[in-house]
Amino acid sequence: MSPFKHFQISIDSDSDRLGCFQLLCLDNMSLHATLLSTSASEDLASNRPLSSETRSHLRHTLSMLGSRLQNANAQQHDQLIYVVSILALVAVLFDDHAAVAVHSAGLRRIIALRGGFRALSYSPMLQISLDR
Repeated sequence: MSPFKHFQISIDSDSDRLGCFQLLCLDNMSLHATLLSTSASEDLASNRPLSSETRSHLRHTLSMLGSRLQNANAQQHDQLIYVVSILALVAVLFDDHAAVAVHSAGLRRIIALRGGFRALSYSPMLQISLDR
């Protein structure tokens, strides 16, 4: 398999097959966020509002995110950026401007607490998630 190249980032999935997709299903929160993005994409492609399945994944994701944010060092976990970026993306796709503002502010705060965008350069998956 050839390396994935996008946004001037190269990810060679042959070099570390599990590591490249670790954020996608590292824990239940990340898994539900991934399922949320898939289900929301299906809703969008079908030109329908958020389905009950999508809303269920959204509720689970938000609930787990709320619990995770209770931890004082939550911003240090990469999956937090991944999950909040998915929430922001779904909000953008469905024109939920209030949710976009909340998730974008959360991402800015998490990135600032982590030392800015340059501090995240170690992870191409995070960079793709944020570029999205």
